Amino acid sequence: MKIRVLPTGFALAAALSIALFCGPTHAQLFLPNPAAATTITLDAQSSVEVDNDRMHVTLGTSEDGEDTRALTQRVLARLNEALTQAQKTAGVEARLGGVTTQPIYDAKGKTPRWTVSGSIVLQSRNFAELGALSSDLSREMRIQSVDFSLSSAAHDKARDKLIAELAQSVEQKARATAAAFGFAQYRIQSLALDQSQAMPRPMRALAMAKGADMASESMPLPTEGGTTTVTLHVTATLQADGKAPVRLR
Repeated sequence: MKIRVLPTGFALAAALSIALFCGPTHAQLFLPNPAAATTITLDAQSSVEVDNDRMHVTLGTSEDGEDTRALTQRVLARLNEALTQAQKTAGVEARLGGVTTQPIYDAKGKTPRWTVSGSIVLQSRNFAELGALSSDLSREMRIQSVDFSLSSAAHDKARDKLIAELAQSVEQKARATAAAFGFAQYRIQSLALDQSQAMPRPMRALAMAKGADMASESMPLPTEGGTTTVTLHVTATLQADGKAPVRLR
């Protein structure tokens, strides 16, 4: 028995793409659903490991003392100097992370001293360049965290590859299911597509391991970015008809 399929191949991949772009994480595409048709639900999932292509480094500095104005000026001067150096490095994006002032309480509950802290955030696709810059800046500042991520362009490329794989997988499952239950034809009634991304853990233990020593010496940074897992899952609802007669023995 020949099975008539609507849609297949490129049409199914296009339908998956439309379902994905209708919403950020969950979308549906609805097609006509004749009352006489039988509904079949199929699931498919595909994942791919993608090399992270963005590196993020956060560096911080702090000053303790009684005069908050003087402390703030010293912290801001150090942050501005680091930002100026970072902005001169090709391919590195630099911004201020934040500045905070916290009291230091004595035994009597009073606040004779204060701590002013500040940080900057650096990002780049050139791991070696950012690693060298951060190592140099760590002579005067503390490295608070180092982590890696996947850029939007790299994620979209991986997603498009998974859409094609899912379209083929759904088509194969649909054909096999229709044939097994004796249906002559089927078509897509709806698609529900979910995407997820497993992010790598930040390397925050780096700052804790060295403690205060990190601000007094230049240390090399690890620049192995690791990978991110991009996963797409699709639930396809089909309408099937043309049921073959059942023979009773």
